[in-house]
Amino acid sequence: MNEDTKMGTFKNEKIVNQDLSFIDYEKCQFLNIKIEKCHFEKTYFVDCDFYDCVFLNTDFLECSFIRCTFKNCKMQGITFDTNHFTNFTFDNIKGSYLSFSNIKMKKVTFKFSEFIESYFYQINFKDFIFNECKLIKTEWHNMSLKDLDLSSCYINGFSVSKEDIKGLILASYQLPIIASIFDIKIKEIEK
Repeated sequence: MNEDTKMGTFKNEKIVNQDLSFIDYEKCQFLNIKIEKCHFEKTYFVDCDFYDCVFLNTDFLECSFIRCTFKNCKMQGITFDTNHFTNFTFDNIKGSYLSFSNIKMKKVTFKFSEFIESYFYQINFKDFIFNECKLIKTEWHNMSLKDLDLSSCYINGFSVSKEDIKGLILASYQLPIIASIFDIKIKEIEK
């Protein structure tokens, strides 16, 4: 274990303007923690759970999250860049202005969460699940959405290239939203 490994439960704390890089967190619970304007770089989170936390204007760069959960958290202005997520769950997240870029995700679930004006860029994913999420003004670039199932999600304002959208799984009621991205008009015809 790294000498900078933290274990245990952290609760009811406010952490502002801290550099929390090069620290390993193992088997930790973060309860009602507010993290604002902090920087995490090459930080490892293994078997960690974040419950009822608030993250504001914080960067996670080259971090790893293994068997972790964010539940009932609020996130605003968060950058996840060049991270690795494995066996990870975002559950009931209220997120806005989030940036997920150059990320590897394996067995990651987003459920009952809301992402407003968030950016998904160059994500390499396997077993990537979105279940009943709200995706409002989200952008998806330089990543194939083949076999990604968004059929249970609410979508409003979706930016994606025609090359990346191939193979995306949607519900029939979502098709007009996607058609509008490419300036396709749908005409109802009575028979």
